[in-house]
Amino acid sequence: MAVSNASRLNSFEELFKDRLQPVSQLKVFSDAYAVAIVDSLHKYRAQLFDEARLRQELASARQRGDQAWQAFLATNMSEDEVQRVGRVRSDLQQVQQLVDQYIARLDGGQLRSIDDAVFNRELYTTFDPLGSELEALIALQLSEGEKLGMQTGRVYASMRNTFIAIGAVALLLVLLIALLISLSIIRPLSALRGVISEVQQSANLTLRADVAGRDEVADTARA
Repeated sequence: MAVSNASRLNSFEELFKDRLQPVSQLKVFSDAYAVAIVDSLHKYRAQLFDEARLRQELASARQRGDQAWQAFLATNMSEDEVQRVGRVRSDLQQVQQLVDQYIARLDGGQLRSIDDAVFNRELYTTFDPLGSELEALIALQLSEGEKLGMQTGRVYASMRNTFIAIGAVALLLVLLIALLISLSIIRPLSALRGVISEVQQSANLTLRADVAGRDEVADTARA
């Protein structure tokens, strides 16, 4: 029974790591690529960032995103998640290639010289598919999390019933042991009182209590 409960707890821990934590990892990844990188590029073109600042922001965002993505890939996935991840990987590759192209065009202000309409169309045509796939993947994770909540409720109810049963059995055992101990004391004492009463009435000092046991009360009764 204890092994079964331990197995359930381990199962819950695995589900937590493979269903709930990945949501936060995907959030970090999404914020880094779909938000921070896009925002930094726009700020550079609006001359709010210089070239050094843009390089720094892009490198930082990519590092955060890549770390979160690798952590997510290390979790156990369902078949649906594996398919979604494959699509995200394809879109991510396109995004990374475009970012590398933009970095290469920083020299001489080439990136700022791109026409706004051309830049925005190229940027969002590349980044939007990644954002959409990430939203779908996060939604899938939340769906799995809902299943986890239901399963956790069932596990809790099962464990609660198990512990109640264990408690009831333990209580019965304690009561049984207490009863046996009480009887082992009460019976010799009762026999001893009977003999004492008979001795007082008959003045026969040879009478002995007929008791069984090897405790102090039984020994006293035999004396």
